[in-house]
Amino acid sequence: MSDITPADLGRLLELAFSPVDEQAAVIDLSRDGVHLVLAGAGSGKTETMSLRALWLIATQGVRPEEILGLTFTRKAARELAERFRQRIALVRRHRDKFHELGISVDHLDDDDHGFATPTVSTYNAFASEIFAEHAARIGWDSDSPVITEATAFAIAREVVTRSTDPRLGEYDFSLIAVVDAVIRLAAELGEYDVTDDDAVVDYARRAAAVKDLPGKETQAMNTFRGKFAAVGALEVLMPLAREFILEKKRRGVVEFSDQVTFARRIIHQFPDVKQFYRDRFSVVILDEYQDTSYSQTSLFAELFGAENVTAVGDPNQSIYGWRGASPSNVTSFYSDFGIPNADDAKFTTLATSWRNGTKILEAANTLLENRPAQSNPDVGRLESFPGASNFDIDAAFAPSTSAEANQLADWFLKRLDP
Repeated sequence: MSDITPADLGRLLELAFSPVDEQAAVIDLSRDGVHLVLAGAGSGKTETMSLRALWLIATQGVRPEEILGLTFTRKAARELAERFRQRIALVRRHRDKFHELGISVDHLDDDDHGFATPTVSTYNAFASEIFAEHAARIGWDSDSPVITEATAFAIAREVVTRSTDPRLGEYDFSLIAVVDAVIRLAAELGEYDVTDDDAVVDYARRAAAVKDLPGKETQAMNTFRGKFAAVGALEVLMPLAREFILEKKRRGVVEFSDQVTFARRIIHQFPDVKQFYRDRFSVVILDEYQDTSYSQTSLFAELFGAENVTAVGDPNQSIYGWRGASPSNVTSFYSDFGIPNADDAKFTTLATSWRNGTKILEAANTLLENRPAQSNPDVGRLESFPGASNFDIDAAFAPSTSAEANQLADWFLKRLDP
């Protein structure tokens, strides 16, 4: 470890804002092992992660190209990449100051033009790179186009309509409902790497048998039985989902979700690919970790293991459950990445919100304190920054989106009317 602190580094590089204590605790976390950072809304996690990368480059001898930053959206990836670029340029600009303090940044001298930078990508784009590079090894074309949802629906519809399985008529499902179910089931089979179809069918049969259990003919009981009967449809849907997967392969096309599934399959089957990426990246930063899916978590846990990984996220900000994301990934982070005694593992927090006023934070904290009990680790109470605004907040409930829009327009009108 270097003798200078993250705050010293901020002053050395003449940053507009030096990191505060909680940010400094994240920035100088050990390079080794894995670390979980819980970052509240507006807590400056992008800035903190960029300074962590800068810290490792400036004080630990890490080369810029050894750093991998992954996040969820293309916009966030561009922002993180720009922060990395700006911070590394500062180190190069002030390299004489480092030498005066006896800190070597000579590992940057081989790249005077600044071409060597961290790799920053979205989770799926990174998985797509792995798939494209090694697709042939699992029997796919690296140029396989990614199809739209509409195209996937059309292919699945064709699979369903040419089926001659008479059991389809036993269920009161529309064609659209069956096609949607086939697409979702195929995605889940890939997401969780299901290989034992017989086990799924056996579960479906046992669930369907619930409808024949004795009981009163009440509306609640009939609804209960109907839900289990619907699960029984898995027995019919399974072969259709498998046929849909095969049809995509015959046509040489993939869905967006397939890229992670195939990348994970490649990493699992070919250890040399895993070793290539471990040799290439000595520092990995996983942003928006609360929105990763089971498949994404499995891919990166197997790819990098318990080495040099920092994940940052907040279960309270998880918004992608509709496409497989699970905030429970935060709870299982350490065990997923192969840490023994994971229950004793600690996490670091960023709880100071730098973009919200005090009244907004009071309301947010009240909501968090009155939610149902949570099993996930939590950031805790969000704190305002010194000098935060203290404007009043208004709340309203509207019965429809149009009524809500009218209320919002009236709110602005009252404040804009001179």
